[in-house]
Amino acid sequence: MEHIDPNLYEDYLRWTKSIGDDPYVSNNCVGIIDVLKAHYLIIDYFFKEYGEGVGGIGPRNLNILHSTLSRQHSAYEGVRKWRDNFEICATLFYGLIKNHPFHDVNKRTAFLVLVYHLSKIRRFPNSKNRLFEDLAIRIASNTLDLYPEYKAIIVDKKTDPEVRFIASFLKKYTRQIDQTEYLITYHDLNERLKKFHYFLDRPNGNKIDVMKEEEEISLLFRKKIVPRRIGSISFPGWTRQVSREDIRLVRKITRLTPDKGVDSGAFFGNSSSLGSLIDEFQPLLLRLSDK
Repeated sequence: MEHIDPNLYEDYLRWTKSIGDDPYVSNNCVGIIDVLKAHYLIIDYFFKEYGEGVGGIGPRNLNILHSTLSRQHSAYEGVRKWRDNFEICATLFYGLIKNHPFHDVNKRTAFLVLVYHLSKIRRFPNSKNRLFEDLAIRIASNTLDLYPEYKAIIVDKKTDPEVRFIASFLKKYTRQIDQTEYLITYHDLNERLKKFHYFLDRPNGNKIDVMKEEEEISLLFRKKIVPRRIGSISFPGWTRQVSREDIRLVRKITRLTPDKGVDSGAFFGNSSSLGSLIDEFQPLLLRLSDK
């Protein structure tokens, strides 16, 4: 987050400080800090890329935002209402669009959170067509009845038909993700490499060096860390998405590969980065800004 506009970052930190510990985040649930991060990253990205202003920045009301996030954990007498991962994704997506917890960019924030949420449960949209765009717009405009499948749920008189329909939609139009397919920015790649004592440095033109921290003993037998260049990869910018080819190259150069004891789960964590997801779904997010 540190690479975004300083004023936005300061505002983001102000909200996170007022929130404190995140009570919502888990292996299959998104946290309130994740949602805030998605909101500020989108505003920063579209301002820098298109000079786009917004009608307001940040949450309208923290109580509304908390209420929206708590939908994932709804329970009655200790029994959770939503236990299926698709339903958990669906209820948060629906809530972020309908509750309007932010002054602006609610649909885009909701969609970015959705694809991030899906990546946490090892799912990914199986195409970048207008299906998800139409879904977001129809949720916002209360026109889900344009879908025959939604009408069938209404006929069956099931509770929360919106969430149940969205869950079935997500199950139908997403696929199981391969851990090697996680998407990250160069900034996020650098943070992951640092955990293994590697880092990216010295960008020059369209390349950046891959560096290794090595321990060196001086004449006085004092140990110090000395960086050593071990290779280079392409570099379009810190906030850009790293290509799968360059990820494979970095892992090969650094020997952070499964045969060396570092599988994709250990290397990537359990989800794609929000910044890379903006880059991946930029056309759809841009179209949603006009709806």
